[in-house]
Amino acid sequence: MEKGEEDRKDVQFFYGDVRDSGAVGEAIYHSDGVIHLAGVLGTQETVKNSLSSIETNILGSLNIFESCAHHNKKGVYIVVGNYWMNNSYSITKTTAERFALMYNKKMGTKIAVVRGLNAYGARQKDKPVRKITPNFILPALKNEKILDIWNKPNFKKVREDVLKGNFKLDICKKCVGLKS
Repeated sequence: MEKGEEDRKDVQFFYGDVRDSGAVGEAIYHSDGVIHLAGVLGTQETVKNSLSSIETNILGSLNIFESCAHHNKKGVYIVVGNYWMNNSYSITKTTAERFALMYNKKMGTKIAVVRGLNAYGARQKDKPVRKITPNFILPALKNEKILDIWNKPNFKKVREDVLKGNFKLDICKKCVGLKS
């Protein structure tokens, strides 16, 4: 959380862990809706530690989906674009996506599945694995040359996803029934 964000009056912050079903249930009970962004990030980084991905990305998501069903709350689940990859991150996030769709069909939840791309957070690094977002941001901050992918044919899909695939918070808020 950025400095000063805890002072916002339009957002309620709740500190907890998605793996703690009681904490998740309490937070969701007191909310208008849920925008689920929690997850253990990393593709290569999680291969040797699959359990942490399973606990957070699958079981944590199930805690959220269960609480949405129990408390009749709408939700948004942000899913990955690299669902075809065979690594702990992609497998667990895609599994949770399928559970969200199952909850909608079998339990009547209203969980919108939104394919967001290039998650970036304080602990994401540019090395040893070259992640796209930090490899754009860090050179820009250092006034260095940024990777030129825009005119390379093999990056056409990445280019399209970056330009049109960056979702807006307004869309997520509408999905859970909040005003933009």
